[in-house]
Formats: sequence, C-alpha cells, structure tokens
Amino acid sequence: MSTDPIFLNEAIRFIKNELKAFYTPDEVQQLIFIIFEHLTDLTKVDIISGNNRIIPASKLEQVSRMVYLLKKKMPIEYIVGKTKFYYLDLKVSPDVLIPRPETEELVEWIIKTNTSSSPKILDIGTGNGCIAISLAKNIPGTVMDAIEISPNAICIAKANAQQNGVKINFFNDNILCPDLTEKYQVYDIIVSNPPYVMEKERERMDKNVLDYEPDKAIFVSNENPLVFYNAIADFSLQQLCDDGVLYFEINEALSVEVTDLLNRKGYNNVVVRKDINEKFRFIKAKLH
Repeated sequence: MSTDPIFLNEAIRFIKNELKAFYTPDEVQQLIFIIFEHLTDLTKVDIISGNNRIIPASKLEQVSRMVYLLKKKMPIEYIVGKTKFYYLDLKVSPDVLIPRPETEELVEWIIKTNTSSSPKILDIGTGNGCIAISLAKNIPGTVMDAIEISPNAICIAKANAQQNGVKINFFNDNILCPDLTEKYQVYDIIVSNPPYVMEKERERMDKNVLDYEPDKAIFVSNENPLVFYNAIADFSLQQLCDDGVLYFEINEALSVEVTDLLNRKGYNNVVVRKDINEKFRFIKAKLH
C-alpha cells in the first residue's frame, strides 16, 4: 500500500482485494468496520458513505499491518486488543479466550432469572472477566468474586473491571484442586463457562482458534470431558446457599451427560436451554 495519504474508498478497496481469498464478503465488511473504527473516529455510517475522506499515511501503515495479520488468520479481536461483550468494551489478548455471543445469552438468562436484591455471585474460570463484569454491571448490589487459574488472564480481567467501573474480588486458583472450599463464602449464584471442547473435536475448529486462542481455556480430554463440571458441581454443593443456583455453559454434545451428573449429585430442577442457534448450550440447577 502507498505511504502517501489516500482516500478512504481506496483503502477499503485494498482491504477487500487482500482479504477476499481468506474471508467471505460479509466477514470482510465487518473487518473493515472494525479496522477503521479502531484506527479513526469514523462510524459505520461514515465508512459506508465517506469516500472523500482522507486516510493519513500513519494510519495506512497500521492498516497494512492489520491486513497482514488477518491473512495469517489472527482474530481481529487480538489485533485491536479489545472486543464487545454484552454492550461493554473489554480488553482481550492471546492469554484469554475471546468471548462468544452465546455466552451473552447465558449472562442474559442469569440477569433475567435473578431474584435477589444483592446476590453474592462467583464466576469460575473468569478469563477476561466478561461474565463477572457483565453481571456486576447489570445486577445492582452484586457482590462478585471470580476465580481464574491464569495470572495473565487475571491482569486483563482486573483492567476490564476497572475500565467498566465494577468491583470484583479476583482469586488465582485452580478449581480442580481439593479443599478449595475453605477460602470462599457461600453464594446465591455460581456460574462457569469452563473448557468443554473434546480433543477429538479439534479437527472441526477454525484455524484462527487453534493457532491463537489458549488451548487450556478450550479443550478437555476425550476420556474425561466432564472434569470441570464434576469439580465445580462438587464445589457448589458446599458453597451454594440453600436456594442457590448453578449455571453452566456446556458442549452441545454433552448436555445429557452433564444433566445426569448433576442429578446424581443431588441437584434439583435441572433445566437445559438452547442457544439462538438451537444448540443445547446452557444448564441451570438448584440445590433444593
């Protein structure tokens, strides 16, 4: 790309030509919006209609770098260092999983079904803090704790909490460790979106996920795919109040297995819910 300033429509043409072999036209258009909203003060309307706008040379160098990384299938969220989740701006990096739209549905379910005026909530495996921050932001009076095994992820989650003006107590712990319950209070709600993709499903995953997102936040063994659900269910038996509720995001292929696990452990009113794509994606269970 030229190092001289060029019109916006020329920059857009360059991006389309470079990326057309790697992404669908709709995907390219969304990437164009994200690139110019990140690098400039242009809105989507400006980008669509502003052919006579000038893009300075300094921005063009960044556009070229971003296109280079996109051709290598790096997720655009990692390139710009942020994403949107449940109407919030959140930082991301390769240390954390990029939040998915279906997880917003889990957050919405919790917000709509919460009956406590000031619930105590624990988010297990918080990653960049998307679930915890969204709940704390949208349920007044929430006392929010969050567990995460990765120190680097906790740094990002803390920055996101501060950026969005919510107080969250973060704990660097491994939920698979025994005797963890002694450190934590009793909660009205425990929620987790743990690793749940089986290794045998790896071949169906997109290259941008496999090459850039953290394996430990995604995959579990074929032999023990419920390892996190089992540990969290046992933990929650001790840490949920009498009318407390446990929420999970799940692998659509394991909804029956997770339901059976919860029933065997004595949970009641186990409800499986589909996401917007009609996939079994969420489970809610109560102790009593």
